[in-house]
Amino acid sequence: MGIRIRTTWPARILGRAVPRLLLAALAGGALLLSAAPAADALTSKHPILFVHGIEGSGAQFESQAVRFESNGYAASWIDEVDYNSTRAVGDKSEVDQQIDAAIAALKQQTGKSQVDVVAHSLGTSVMYDYLTNGGMAAQRRANVAHYINVDGQNQNPGVPTL
Repeated sequence: MGIRIRTTWPARILGRAVPRLLLAALAGGALLLSAAPAADALTSKHPILFVHGIEGSGAQFESQAVRFESNGYAASWIDEVDYNSTRAVGDKSEVDQQIDAAIAALKQQTGKSQVDVVAHSLGTSVMYDYLTNGGMAAQRRANVAHYINVDGQNQNPGVPTL
């Protein structure tokens, strides 16, 4: 038979409570530390606008939006332009107006002065024309902090491009 050591009730309660309190304090500290990078990400980053390719839709970027959200972006910081790609080949003014409106909405929602744009395929040509052609090109470039060109045209539109 084993020897049983008799303890007082305060020792039994504290013996169980102290490890739990210590664990809770460590978990709380970790939570606070993890919130700081997420908050910093929103102060040092720009909202993101996705522009799809031919016969596509903004829904094609849904998994990327989830990825950005999991890395600290608020859902309200991510949007897409859902344009009629057959019109983008002809009269681009309607598509340009949609892009203007989407950028203005992101800037207004986030308080940021610029957005990052990710364009794919035909969307890269749409964005190139948007950023380089017409009387509003310089103003439009001023609204774009960074531009990511995925599988599309290779000319520099006058903004930092990846």
